[in-house]
Amino acid sequence: MLRALEPQTNPVSRERERGSETRWYNRVEGIETPVPADHNVTALLHTVLAWLCQQPLDPVIMQITPWWWPRARSRPRGNQLFVLLVLVTLSLAFVLLTTVHIRPGGTSCTTPIFLQNADPAEVAMYFTPRTQQVTYLVNRFLVEPDSRLICNSAPDLLILVPSPPGDIEVRDAVRQTWGSAVTGKWPFADLTGKVALVFLLGHRGLAGGGGTNLTALREESATHGDVLVGDFYDSYRNLTRKVLAGLNWATQRCPQAKFVLKADQDSFVNVERLLNLLKDISEVRPLSETMLGETLCTEPVVRDPTDRVTLDTGSYPFSMYPPYVRGGTYVLGGRLVPRLVNVSRYMPYLPVEDVFINGVLGRVLQVEHMHLPQVMQSVACPMTPCLFVKAGHFTSTDVDPDLMRSIWKVLQSGPSHCDGLRFVFSHACAWVSSVIS
Repeated sequence: MLRALEPQTNPVSRERERGSETRWYNRVEGIETPVPADHNVTALLHTVLAWLCQQPLDPVIMQITPWWWPRARSRPRGNQLFVLLVLVTLSLAFVLLTTVHIRPGGTSCTTPIFLQNADPAEVAMYFTPRTQQVTYLVNRFLVEPDSRLICNSAPDLLILVPSPPGDIEVRDAVRQTWGSAVTGKWPFADLTGKVALVFLLGHRGLAGGGGTNLTALREESATHGDVLVGDFYDSYRNLTRKVLAGLNWATQRCPQAKFVLKADQDSFVNVERLLNLLKDISEVRPLSETMLGETLCTEPVVRDPTDRVTLDTGSYPFSMYPPYVRGGTYVLGGRLVPRLVNVSRYMPYLPVEDVFINGVLGRVLQVEHMHLPQVMQSVACPMTPCLFVKAGHFTSTDVDPDLMRSIWKVLQSGPSHCDGLRFVFSHACAWVSSVIS
Protein backbone atom coordinates (compact mmCIF):
# COMPACT_ATOMS: atom_id res chain seq x y z
CA MET A 1 0.00 0.00 0.00
CA LEU A 2 2.89 2.35 0.63
CA ARG A 3 3.72 2.13 -3.08
CA ALA A 4 0.42 3.83 -3.76
CA LEU A 5 1.76 6.93 -2.03
CA GLU A 6 4.81 7.37 -4.24
CA PRO A 7 4.72 10.57 -6.32
CA GLN A 8 3.64 10.54 -9.92
CA THR A 9 6.57 11.48 -12.15
CA ASN A 10 5.94 10.64 -15.79
CA PRO A 11 2.79 12.06 -17.39
CA VAL A 12 1.96 10.06 -20.47
CA SER A 13 -0.06 10.53 -23.59
CA ARG A 14 -3.67 9.55 -23.54
CA GLU A 15 -6.46 9.08 -25.99
CA ARG A 16 -9.71 10.89 -25.46
CA GLU A 17 -13.01 10.27 -27.22
CA ARG A 18 -14.90 13.39 -28.24
CA GLY A 19 -18.06 12.76 -30.23
CA SER A 20 -17.26 10.71 -33.31
CA GLU A 21 -13.72 12.03 -33.61
CA THR A 22 -10.68 10.70 -31.80
CA ARG A 23 -7.78 12.99 -30.92
CA TRP A 24 -4.48 12.42 -29.21
CA TYR A 25 -3.38 14.62 -26.33
CA ASN A 26 0.16 14.97 -25.07
CA ARG A 27 0.08 15.87 -21.38
CA VAL A 28 3.58 17.30 -21.31
CA GLU A 29 3.41 19.68 -24.28
CA GLY A 30 -0.34 20.21 -24.45
CA ILE A 31 -0.48 19.35 -28.16
CA GLU A 32 -3.66 18.10 -29.81
CA THR A 33 -3.23 16.01 -32.94
CA PRO A 34 -5.97 14.42 -35.08
CA VAL A 35 -5.72 10.69 -35.60
CA PRO A 36 -4.05 9.90 -38.98
CA ALA A 37 -6.02 8.22 -41.74
CA ASP A 38 -3.93 5.04 -41.60
CA HIS A 39 -5.15 4.53 -38.02
CA ASN A 40 -7.74 2.22 -39.60
CA VAL A 41 -5.13 -0.56 -39.33
CA THR A 42 -5.02 -0.06 -35.57
CA ALA A 43 -8.81 0.00 -35.47
CA LEU A 44 -8.83 -3.34 -37.29
CA LEU A 45 -6.43 -4.83 -34.73
CA HIS A 46 -8.66 -3.54 -31.96
CA THR A 47 -11.64 -5.21 -33.58
CA VAL A 48 -9.82 -8.54 -33.79
CA LEU A 49 -8.71 -8.27 -30.16
CA ALA A 50 -12.22 -7.32 -29.09
CA TRP A 51 -13.60 -10.42 -30.80
CA LEU A 52 -10.98 -12.64 -29.19
CA CYS A 53 -11.61 -11.26 -25.71
CA GLN A 54 -15.32 -11.88 -25.94
CA GLN A 55 -15.04 -15.53 -26.98
CA PRO A 56 -15.51 -18.34 -24.44
CA LEU A 57 -12.18 -19.71 -23.32
CA ASP A 58 -12.55 -23.32 -24.45
CA PRO A 59 -13.51 -22.63 -28.09
CA VAL A 60 -10.55 -20.25 -28.42
CA ILE A 61 -8.18 -22.92 -27.10
CA MET A 62 -9.66 -25.47 -29.49
CA GLN A 63 -9.24 -23.13 -32.45
CA ILE A 64 -5.56 -22.54 -31.79
CA THR A 65 -4.79 -26.10 -30.65
CA PRO A 66 -3.98 -27.49 -34.16
CA TRP A 67 -1.32 -24.81 -34.54
CA TRP A 68 0.73 -25.59 -31.46
CA TRP A 69 -0.18 -29.07 -30.24
CA PRO A 70 -0.68 -32.16 -32.46
CA ARG A 71 -3.67 -34.21 -31.43
CA ALA A 72 -2.53 -37.24 -33.34
CA ARG A 73 0.79 -37.54 -31.55
CA SER A 74 1.45 -38.68 -28.04
CA ARG A 75 4.66 -36.64 -27.69
CA PRO A 76 5.22 -33.12 -28.97
CA ARG A 77 8.05 -32.19 -31.29
CA GLY A 78 10.94 -30.00 -30.19
CA ASN A 79 9.70 -26.85 -31.91
CA GLN A 80 6.24 -27.36 -30.45
CA LEU A 81 7.70 -27.70 -26.98
CA PHE A 82 9.49 -24.41 -27.60
CA VAL A 83 6.25 -22.70 -28.61
CA LEU A 84 4.54 -24.12 -25.54
CA LEU A 85 7.37 -22.83 -23.34
CA VAL A 86 7.00 -19.37 -24.90
CA LEU A 87 3.26 -19.40 -24.20
CA VAL A 88 3.83 -20.38 -20.58
CA THR A 89 6.46 -17.65 -20.19
CA LEU A 90 4.16 -15.03 -21.68
CA SER A 91 1.35 -16.18 -19.43
CA LEU A 92 3.52 -15.71 -16.35
CA ALA A 93 4.64 -12.32 -17.66
CA PHE A 94 1.06 -11.17 -18.08
CA VAL A 95 0.22 -12.27 -14.54
CA LEU A 96 3.19 -10.31 -13.21
CA LEU A 97 2.20 -7.27 -15.27
CA THR A 98 -1.10 -7.12 -13.45
CA THR A 99 0.73 -6.12 -10.30
CA VAL A 100 2.90 -3.44 -11.89
CA HIS A 101 1.04 -2.05 -14.90
CA ILE A 102 -0.75 0.53 -12.78
CA ARG A 103 1.22 3.76 -12.61
CA PRO A 104 2.42 4.89 -9.19
CA GLY A 105 0.08 6.85 -6.98
CA GLY A 106 0.36 9.48 -4.31
CA THR A 107 0.19 13.25 -4.18
CA SER A 108 0.70 14.58 -7.68
CA CYS A 109 0.76 17.80 -9.71
CA THR A 110 3.14 19.60 -7.36
CA THR A 111 4.33 21.88 -10.18
CA PRO A 112 1.65 24.25 -11.56
CA ILE A 113 2.54 23.64 -15.21
CA PHE A 114 -0.69 25.23 -16.43
CA LEU A 115 0.52 28.59 -15.10
CA GLN A 116 3.84 28.70 -16.95
CA ASN A 117 2.60 30.91 -19.81
CA ALA A 118 -0.12 32.73 -17.90
CA ASP A 119 -0.14 36.26 -16.53
CA PRO A 120 0.30 35.95 -12.74
CA ALA A 121 -2.05 38.87 -12.12
CA GLU A 122 -4.75 37.26 -14.28
CA VAL A 123 -4.29 33.95 -12.48
CA ALA A 124 -4.54 35.59 -9.06
CA MET A 125 -7.69 37.45 -10.11
CA TYR A 126 -9.42 34.41 -11.60
CA PHE A 127 -8.74 32.07 -8.68
CA THR A 128 -9.82 34.57 -6.03
CA PRO A 129 -13.40 34.13 -4.74
CA ARG A 130 -15.70 36.97 -5.75
CA THR A 131 -17.00 39.31 -3.06
CA GLN A 132 -20.62 38.61 -4.04
CA GLN A 133 -22.40 35.37 -4.85
CA VAL A 134 -22.20 34.54 -8.58
CA THR A 135 -23.24 30.87 -8.62
CA TYR A 136 -26.54 29.77 -7.11
CA LEU A 137 -26.87 26.25 -5.78
CA VAL A 138 -29.93 24.03 -5.93
CA ASN A 139 -31.66 24.27 -2.55
CA ARG A 140 -35.12 23.00 -3.54
CA PHE A 141 -35.59 19.26 -3.84
CA LEU A 142 -38.79 17.77 -5.23
CA VAL A 143 -37.98 14.23 -4.13
CA GLU A 144 -35.66 13.53 -1.23
CA PRO A 145 -34.49 10.36 0.54
CA ASP A 146 -35.05 10.07 4.25
CA SER A 147 -31.74 11.22 5.66
CA ARG A 148 -32.72 9.80 9.06
CA LEU A 149 -32.50 6.33 7.53
CA ILE A 150 -29.50 6.94 5.25
CA CYS A 151 -27.45 8.94 7.72
CA ASN A 152 -28.80 7.75 11.07
CA SER A 153 -25.22 6.93 11.99
CA ALA A 154 -22.12 8.45 10.49
CA PRO A 155 -21.55 6.75 7.11
CA ASP A 156 -17.97 5.91 6.32
CA LEU A 157 -18.78 6.33 2.62
CA LEU A 158 -21.65 8.33 1.12
CA ILE A 159 -21.97 7.48 -2.59
CA LEU A 160 -23.49 10.09 -4.94
CA VAL A 161 -24.41 8.78 -8.40
CA PRO A 162 -25.64 11.33 -10.99
CA SER A 163 -28.25 9.74 -13.21
CA PRO A 164 -30.57 10.90 -16.02
CA PRO A 165 -34.19 10.60 -14.84
CA GLY A 166 -35.16 8.03 -17.48
CA ASP A 167 -32.34 5.58 -16.69
CA ILE A 168 -34.16 3.52 -14.09
CA GLU A 169 -32.73 0.30 -15.61
CA VAL A 170 -29.18 1.49 -14.94
CA ARG A 171 -30.06 2.58 -11.41
CA ASP A 172 -31.59 -0.84 -10.75
CA ALA A 173 -28.40 -2.50 -12.04
CA VAL A 174 -26.34 -0.44 -9.60
CA ARG A 175 -28.69 -1.31 -6.73
CA GLN A 176 -28.55 -5.02 -7.56
CA THR A 177 -24.75 -5.14 -7.83
CA TRP A 178 -22.15 -2.91 -6.22
CA GLY A 179 -24.75 -0.53 -4.79
CA SER A 180 -26.00 -3.35 -2.57
CA ALA A 181 -23.03 -2.51 -0.35
CA VAL A 182 -25.53 -0.39 1.61
CA THR A 183 -26.54 -3.68 3.28
CA GLY A 184 -23.07 -3.95 4.79
CA LYS A 185 -22.39 -7.14 2.86
CA TRP A 186 -20.01 -7.94 0.01
CA PRO A 187 -19.40 -11.28 -1.70
CA PHE A 188 -17.38 -13.42 0.74
CA ALA A 189 -16.81 -10.45 3.07
CA ASP A 190 -18.37 -8.06 5.55
CA LEU A 191 -17.63 -4.43 4.77
CA THR A 192 -15.38 -2.55 7.18
CA GLY A 193 -17.54 0.59 7.08
CA LYS A 194 -21.12 1.82 6.72
CA VAL A 195 -22.16 2.77 3.18
CA ALA A 196 -24.99 5.03 1.95
CA LEU A 197 -26.15 5.49 -1.66
CA VAL A 198 -28.03 8.41 -3.26
CA PHE A 199 -28.89 8.94 -6.94
CA LEU A 200 -28.84 12.56 -8.13
CA LEU A 201 -31.45 13.65 -10.68
CA GLY A 202 -32.88 16.84 -12.13
CA HIS A 203 -36.53 17.45 -12.96
CA ARG A 204 -37.57 20.27 -15.25
CA GLY A 205 -38.25 19.22 -18.83
CA LEU A 206 -38.75 15.55 -18.00
CA ALA A 207 -42.26 15.29 -19.44
CA GLY A 208 -41.15 16.10 -23.00
CA GLY A 209 -39.35 13.70 -25.29
CA GLY A 210 -40.50 10.54 -23.54
CA GLY A 211 -38.79 11.38 -20.26
CA THR A 212 -39.70 10.04 -16.84
CA ASN A 213 -42.32 12.10 -15.03
CA LEU A 214 -42.13 13.20 -11.44
CA THR A 215 -44.78 10.73 -10.30
CA ALA A 216 -42.65 7.79 -11.46
CA LEU A 217 -39.64 9.21 -9.65
CA ARG A 218 -41.66 9.55 -6.45
CA GLU A 219 -42.73 5.92 -6.78
CA GLU A 220 -39.12 4.87 -7.33
CA SER A 221 -38.09 6.85 -4.27
CA ALA A 222 -40.84 5.25 -2.18
CA THR A 223 -39.59 1.81 -3.23
CA HIS A 224 -35.86 2.30 -2.79
CA GLY A 225 -35.45 5.44 -0.67
CA ASP A 226 -32.33 6.58 -2.51
CA VAL A 227 -33.52 9.17 -5.07
CA LEU A 228 -32.77 12.89 -4.80
CA VAL A 229 -34.50 15.09 -7.41
CA GLY A 230 -33.45 18.73 -7.60
CA ASP A 231 -35.55 21.50 -9.11
CA PHE A 232 -33.39 22.16 -12.16
CA TYR A 233 -33.20 21.15 -15.82
CA ASP A 234 -31.44 17.81 -16.19
CA SER A 235 -28.78 18.00 -18.93
CA TYR A 236 -25.09 17.26 -19.40
CA ARG A 237 -24.18 20.94 -19.21
CA ASN A 238 -25.89 21.01 -15.81
CA LEU A 239 -23.83 18.11 -14.45
CA THR A 240 -21.80 20.52 -12.33
CA ARG A 241 -25.03 21.90 -10.90
CA LYS A 242 -26.30 18.36 -10.23
CA VAL A 243 -23.17 17.25 -8.35
CA LEU A 244 -23.07 20.49 -6.36
CA ALA A 245 -26.72 19.91 -5.46
CA GLY A 246 -25.76 16.48 -4.13
CA LEU A 247 -22.84 17.89 -2.15
CA ASN A 248 -25.09 20.65 -0.81
CA TRP A 249 -27.65 18.06 0.30
CA ALA A 250 -24.90 15.98 1.91
CA THR A 251 -23.66 19.05 3.80
CA GLN A 252 -27.14 19.74 5.19
CA ARG A 253 -28.46 16.20 5.72
CA CYS A 254 -25.40 14.00 6.10
CA PRO A 255 -22.58 16.22 7.42
CA GLN A 256 -21.01 13.43 9.44
CA ALA A 257 -20.05 11.33 6.38
CA LYS A 258 -16.37 10.46 6.57
CA PHE A 259 -15.90 10.28 2.80
CA VAL A 260 -18.09 11.19 -0.17
CA LEU A 261 -17.69 9.17 -3.37
CA LYS A 262 -18.96 10.62 -6.62
CA ALA A 263 -19.37 7.86 -9.21
CA ASP A 264 -20.86 7.98 -12.70
CA GLN A 265 -23.69 5.53 -13.18
CA ASP A 266 -21.67 3.65 -15.81
CA SER A 267 -18.99 2.86 -13.25
CA PHE A 268 -18.47 -0.33 -11.28
CA VAL A 269 -17.04 0.29 -7.83
CA ASN A 270 -15.48 -2.45 -5.75
CA VAL A 271 -16.71 -0.91 -2.50
CA GLU A 272 -14.91 -3.40 -0.28
CA ARG A 273 -11.59 -2.68 -1.97
CA LEU A 274 -12.16 1.09 -1.82
CA LEU A 275 -13.01 1.06 1.89
CA ASN A 276 -9.91 -0.98 2.64
CA LEU A 277 -7.78 1.33 0.50
CA LEU A 278 -9.06 4.45 2.27
CA LYS A 279 -8.52 2.80 5.64
CA ASP A 280 -4.94 1.81 4.79
CA ILE A 281 -4.02 5.28 3.51
CA SER A 282 -5.72 6.98 6.49
CA GLU A 283 -3.42 5.06 8.80
CA VAL A 284 -0.47 6.77 7.12
CA ARG A 285 -1.88 10.27 6.59
CA PRO A 286 -5.12 12.22 7.20
CA LEU A 287 -7.54 12.38 4.25
CA SER A 288 -10.39 14.48 5.63
CA GLU A 289 -9.63 17.41 3.30
CA THR A 290 -8.17 15.55 0.33
CA MET A 291 -9.41 14.75 -3.18
CA LEU A 292 -8.58 11.23 -4.31
CA GLY A 293 -8.83 9.61 -7.73
CA GLU A 294 -7.11 9.64 -11.10
CA THR A 295 -5.30 12.97 -11.00
CA LEU A 296 -4.63 14.80 -14.27
CA CYS A 297 -1.92 17.44 -14.22
CA THR A 298 -1.54 18.97 -17.68
CA GLU A 299 -4.79 18.70 -19.59
CA PRO A 300 -5.36 21.19 -22.45
CA VAL A 301 -8.62 23.10 -22.46
CA VAL A 302 -11.18 21.96 -25.05
CA ARG A 303 -12.18 24.90 -27.27
CA ASP A 304 -14.12 23.02 -29.94
CA PRO A 305 -17.64 24.54 -29.81
CA THR A 306 -19.18 21.21 -30.91
CA ASP A 307 -17.70 19.38 -27.90
CA ARG A 308 -19.94 19.05 -24.87
CA VAL A 309 -17.05 19.88 -22.51
CA THR A 310 -15.94 22.97 -24.41
CA LEU A 311 -15.04 26.15 -22.54
CA ASP A 312 -14.68 29.53 -24.22
CA THR A 313 -12.00 32.00 -23.22
CA GLY A 314 -14.58 34.19 -21.55
CA SER A 315 -15.43 31.42 -19.10
CA TYR A 316 -11.89 30.12 -18.61
CA PRO A 317 -9.04 32.22 -20.08
CA PHE A 318 -6.11 29.79 -19.65
CA SER A 319 -4.90 27.20 -22.15
CA MET A 320 -4.69 24.36 -19.63
CA TYR A 321 -6.92 23.17 -16.82
CA PRO A 322 -5.63 23.35 -13.27
CA PRO A 323 -4.72 19.95 -11.83
CA TYR A 324 -7.91 18.01 -11.14
CA VAL A 325 -9.24 14.55 -10.41
CA ARG A 326 -11.05 12.88 -13.30
CA GLY A 327 -14.79 13.01 -12.86
CA GLY A 328 -15.76 9.38 -13.51
CA THR A 329 -15.03 8.32 -9.93
CA TYR A 330 -13.44 10.38 -7.17
CA VAL A 331 -13.45 10.58 -3.38
CA LEU A 332 -13.75 13.71 -1.26
CA GLY A 333 -12.75 13.90 2.39
CA GLY A 334 -15.79 14.62 4.54
CA ARG A 335 -14.49 17.89 6.00
CA LEU A 336 -13.73 19.17 2.50
CA VAL A 337 -17.32 18.90 1.21
CA PRO A 338 -18.84 21.93 3.04
CA ARG A 339 -15.84 24.04 2.07
CA LEU A 340 -16.35 23.18 -1.60
CA VAL A 341 -20.06 23.95 -1.40
CA ASN A 342 -19.45 27.31 0.27
CA VAL A 343 -16.71 28.56 -2.05
CA SER A 344 -18.60 27.41 -5.18
CA ARG A 345 -21.10 30.22 -4.61
CA TYR A 346 -18.40 32.81 -5.15
CA MET A 347 -16.71 31.37 -8.25
CA PRO A 348 -18.00 31.67 -11.84
CA TYR A 349 -19.86 28.51 -12.85
CA LEU A 350 -18.19 26.13 -15.32
CA PRO A 351 -20.24 23.36 -16.99
CA VAL A 352 -17.34 20.87 -16.84
CA GLU A 353 -17.95 19.21 -13.49
CA ASP A 354 -14.57 17.70 -12.64
CA VAL A 355 -12.62 20.74 -13.84
CA PHE A 356 -14.78 23.13 -11.80
CA ILE A 357 -15.18 21.16 -8.57
CA ASN A 358 -11.87 19.34 -8.39
CA GLY A 359 -9.74 21.76 -10.40
CA VAL A 360 -10.87 25.37 -9.95
CA LEU A 361 -12.41 25.05 -6.50
CA GLY A 362 -9.60 22.73 -5.46
CA ARG A 363 -7.02 25.36 -6.39
CA VAL A 364 -8.94 28.15 -4.68
CA LEU A 365 -8.96 26.12 -1.46
CA GLN A 366 -5.41 24.81 -1.99
CA VAL A 367 -6.70 21.25 -1.75
CA GLU A 368 -4.35 18.31 -2.01
CA HIS A 369 -4.98 15.92 -4.91
CA MET A 370 -3.95 12.35 -4.25
CA HIS A 371 -3.55 10.13 -7.27
CA LEU A 372 -5.09 6.68 -6.87
CA PRO A 373 -3.73 4.37 -9.58
CA GLN A 374 -6.41 1.74 -9.00
CA VAL A 375 -8.81 3.44 -11.44
CA MET A 376 -9.37 1.40 -14.60
CA GLN A 377 -10.30 3.57 -17.54
CA SER A 378 -11.86 2.02 -20.62
CA VAL A 379 -9.48 0.39 -23.10
CA ALA A 380 -9.95 -0.35 -26.78
CA CYS A 381 -10.27 -4.04 -26.02
CA PRO A 382 -13.44 -4.60 -23.97
CA MET A 383 -12.94 -4.93 -20.26
CA THR A 384 -13.86 -8.39 -18.99
CA PRO A 385 -15.21 -9.29 -15.54
CA CYS A 386 -12.11 -11.32 -14.69
CA LEU A 387 -9.86 -8.45 -15.73
CA PHE A 388 -11.59 -6.12 -13.29
CA VAL A 389 -11.86 -8.61 -10.43
CA LYS A 390 -8.25 -9.81 -10.56
CA ALA A 391 -6.37 -6.66 -11.52
CA GLY A 392 -6.73 -4.91 -8.16
CA HIS A 393 -8.76 -1.89 -9.30
CA PHE A 394 -11.44 -0.34 -7.15
CA THR A 395 -13.40 1.15 -10.04
CA SER A 396 -13.86 0.93 -13.79
CA THR A 397 -15.66 3.18 -16.27
CA ASP A 398 -17.88 2.53 -19.30
CA VAL A 399 -19.68 -0.38 -17.68
CA ASP A 400 -23.18 -1.06 -19.02
CA PRO A 401 -25.84 -2.87 -16.94
CA ASP A 402 -25.11 -6.27 -18.52
CA LEU A 403 -21.38 -6.02 -17.81
CA MET A 404 -22.17 -4.71 -14.34
CA ARG A 405 -24.16 -7.85 -13.58
CA SER A 406 -21.48 -10.06 -15.13
CA ILE A 407 -18.80 -8.57 -12.87
CA TRP A 408 -21.07 -9.04 -9.87
CA LYS A 409 -21.69 -12.67 -10.81
CA VAL A 410 -17.93 -13.30 -11.00
CA LEU A 411 -17.46 -11.69 -7.59
CA GLN A 412 -20.17 -13.93 -6.17
CA SER A 413 -18.55 -17.00 -7.76
CA GLY A 414 -15.37 -16.56 -5.76
CA PRO A 415 -11.71 -15.88 -6.63
CA SER A 416 -11.12 -19.26 -8.24
CA HIS A 417 -13.54 -18.47 -11.07
CA CYS A 418 -10.90 -16.33 -12.78
CA ASP A 419 -7.84 -18.52 -12.18
CA GLY A 420 -5.71 -19.89 -14.98
CA LEU A 421 -5.82 -19.03 -18.66
CA ARG A 422 -9.13 -17.19 -18.44
CA PHE A 423 -7.39 -14.54 -16.31
CA VAL A 424 -4.28 -14.50 -18.51
CA PHE A 425 -6.24 -14.05 -21.73
CA SER A 426 -8.22 -11.16 -20.23
CA HIS A 427 -5.05 -9.33 -19.26
CA ALA A 428 -3.24 -10.18 -22.47
CA CYS A 429 -6.04 -8.65 -24.48
CA ALA A 430 -6.08 -5.40 -22.50
CA TRP A 431 -2.28 -5.17 -22.44
CA VAL A 432 -1.81 -5.72 -26.20
CA SER A 433 -4.61 -3.25 -26.90
CA SER A 434 -2.89 -0.57 -24.85
CA VAL A 435 0.40 -1.18 -26.66
CA ILE A 436 -1.03 -0.80 -30.18
CA SER A 437 -2.89 2.29 -29.11
